[in-house]
Amino acid sequence: MTSISSKIIHHPMFEALPRSNLIFISVWLLTMICLPIVGWTFGEAALIRGMSIGVVMQALAVLSILVSAWGLNKTLKTLVIVGSLSFFAELIGSTTGFPF
Repeated sequence: MTSISSKIIHHPMFEALPRSNLIFISVWLLTMICLPIVGWTFGEAALIRGMSIGVVMQALAVLSILVSAWGLNKTLKTLVIVGSLSFFAELIGSTTGFPF
């Protein structure tokens, strides 16, 4: 008899991902699950810090998946382009109020 966790771990969807990607995804998922608990236990300041940590964990998970799928060079190029566009959109939005 196989356990449910054994069936989940050996699912073809998870077999296709490298273990390093699963580690980053798991840490991000645990961070998101812990956010309400952090908010209830430590207050709003800790919740805001936890949300920032969650964003960083999500970015690391996405970057690890992209590196394994695209390679380091293409991932870094994409990171620079998307990061620059995002930064300038936030800069324009925070100074002018457009398009927010």
